[in-house]
Amino acid sequence: MKLFILRHGQAESFAASDAARKLTDQGREEVRAVVRKNSEVLADLEHIWVSPLVRAQQTADVVIEEIGQRPRKTCELLLPESTPAEIVEMLSSQPEGAYLLVSHQPLVGELVNKLCGRPNGFYPMGTGALAHLDLNVPAFGCGELVWLG
Repeated sequence: MKLFILRHGQAESFAASDAARKLTDQGREEVRAVVRKNSEVLADLEHIWVSPLVRAQQTADVVIEEIGQRPRKTCELLLPESTPAEIVEMLSSQPEGAYLLVSHQPLVGELVNKLCGRPNGFYPMGTGALAHLDLNVPAFGCGELVWLG
């Protein structure tokens, strides 16, 4: 399984609620830049799963603008407070393929590190960060980080 994990771009500091926070212009551009830089490998994407929060949805919109339409699913498990174990369980029921998860900290950082068998914080996931992992099996410690950009 090819797994891409993308943290949403920079978002506005304040909104009516955390869920309503939108991407800033800078946030859109940082996502656009990382997608363009990796567009060749992202062309293989088969599925895009996205947190329901506005900033993640807008991040997925930028990805689709750059690489073209892909099957897209809003996934409640990609909220910031979800656990990596829940995501691994979800992935383990999926067929082989190339997946993009668009989500938030602390989930994305914990997920990348646990899948690669590293301590939290080993691989940083700033806004707009994109990680590419190869997983023989979706399980903690079974992933190989191909790159982080």
